[in-house]
Amino acid sequence: MGAVLVGAALCLATACDDYDDSALWEAVNGLEERVAALEQWQKETNNNIAALQELLTTNDMITAVTPVLMGEDTVGYTISFLNSDPITIYNGEKGEAGDMPQIGLTQDDAGDWYWTLNGELMRDADGNPIRANGEDGKDGQDGEDGEDGEDGATGPTGPQGKPGNNAPTPQIKLGKDVTGTIADDDTAVDDAWYLSVDGGKTWYRVSGKDGNDGSAGDDGDSFFTNPPKVDYDKGTVTFYIDGGSFEVPLHIDYIIENGGSSYSVYNADGLRVWADEVKNNASLNCTLAADIDLRGKEWTPIQGYTGTFDGGGKTITGLTINQPTETTDERNLGLFATITEGGTVKNLTLVDVEIHGQTIMGAVAGLNYGSIENCSVTGNVKSSISNYWYAGGIVGENRGDI
Repeated sequence: MGAVLVGAALCLATACDDYDDSALWEAVNGLEERVAALEQWQKETNNNIAALQELLTTNDMITAVTPVLMGEDTVGYTISFLNSDPITIYNGEKGEAGDMPQIGLTQDDAGDWYWTLNGELMRDADGNPIRANGEDGKDGQDGEDGEDGEDGATGPTGPQGKPGNNAPTPQIKLGKDVTGTIADDDTAVDDAWYLSVDGGKTWYRVSGKDGNDGSAGDDGDSFFTNPPKVDYDKGTVTFYIDGGSFEVPLHIDYIIENGGSSYSVYNADGLRVWADEVKNNASLNCTLAADIDLRGKEWTPIQGYTGTFDGGGKTITGLTINQPTETTDERNLGLFATITEGGTVKNLTLVDVEIHGQTIMGAVAGLNYGSIENCSVTGNVKSSISNYWYAGGIVGENRGDI
């Protein structure tokens, strides 16, 4: 027996001609690749869980939602906030059966969200389902009824319970990365998956005993619907995920709609972006989705407008134009220098207008060949016009409809 063992050792050491170790190296390389892939999945899954929980509980406002593309496919979204750092949520990739625990969300009738594991409610050590959007405090007990008398009164209602703490963030790890207590076992299996719902103190095995025959589905984790869907509305972003949908407040400069032909504008920065684009496309439509404050921001009048500007019943406050030198392009002064035939401005109120320049001036338009409907000018209106031809409140010179 000793001679056989020595012979085998010598054969490995001298790379005997009749020994082929390619299968061994392929197995080693395959294991390394698999572990690397599992570690990447672990990282993305934990990031997804934390990011989605933040999205469900945030009091911040979204400023942008950018699809993450792989080729032509949307595989997730990067979500930017007004005050917080951006988060990215990936949609998950198809995993091998039993190899990847499937983490998801489900919504109850009250509108609250709960984490799921392999299609079942994820539960804490006490068996309670784990909320993804915080936990409510328990109601206080009712006070005891007052003693009956001729006009006995009911005792006061007991105080309400304190608000619940934020829900715990579930964590997924490979056994080789686990520290802490392993429930129902002494040691962790390196390539098995473990779940903690108490901040990493206790870990529960959630893949099969051999790491490959668990009950997990074969679709990996998939948070968004397939295909992914996100809707913008005036004031909210709606995310659609497996099990329901939820809304987050929207703070955004503008939204491009109708195949790029229209802008919905939410603030002064959005209005400026639209005005810059109008220089290249005079028919670009615009709708105000909120009141606009232009105080402290000088405005350059829009030339030759042919689209539809719908104020939506909103106001623009503090329009200020300061162009004292007459040029061919700048002699018509107003929010619009010139509204040309086919152009329309409607449903708009201008408040506190100040214009300094020459020739033709009006708060909405210097010169109108198009249509001005349901527009008004209020508040302080200041003007300093030299060498003027025409000046008016809403329009300086009108050759269209008003």
